[in-house]
Amino acid sequence: MIYAQGGNGGGNSDIVAVRSGSPSTLPKLMWEKRKGSFSYVPCMLVVGDCLFTVHDKTGIFGCYDAATGKEVWTQRLSGEFRSSPVLIDGKVYLASDRGDVYVFPAGRKYELLARNTLGESISASPAVADGRLYIRGQEHLFCIGRAK
Repeated sequence: MIYAQGGNGGGNSDIVAVRSGSPSTLPKLMWEKRKGSFSYVPCMLVVGDCLFTVHDKTGIFGCYDAATGKEVWTQRLSGEFRSSPVLIDGKVYLASDRGDVYVFPAGRKYELLARNTLGESISASPAVADGRLYIRGQEHLFCIGRAK
């Protein structure tokens, strides 16, 4: 499946899911969601049968069935978001513009595992390398992980 999102920056964004083609078959539109609370700047994250997305302005974080596009759950978070969610060890990490890092299990049940405040704004997507999470804040580069 290929997932694509787009919008015009006015608050509404669309998502489409397309099954890729092959030399003998054409690509097929599997589902589309129009004018929803989907991301415009942050990228989506697909983990197994779940598609996660966060709306930039409203902070609505949602899980959708990746095969059908049906809503599994949505939850309003505090703040606005420009960074994209990332996956580490089965957990979704999502950083808000004001510096809160939310942690959720990457699954079909909503559960907030943690909300950590870094104390400065974040607009870049976190990076993951060697089991560590790197977050570029306005003033600092944070490295979060287990000591080796």
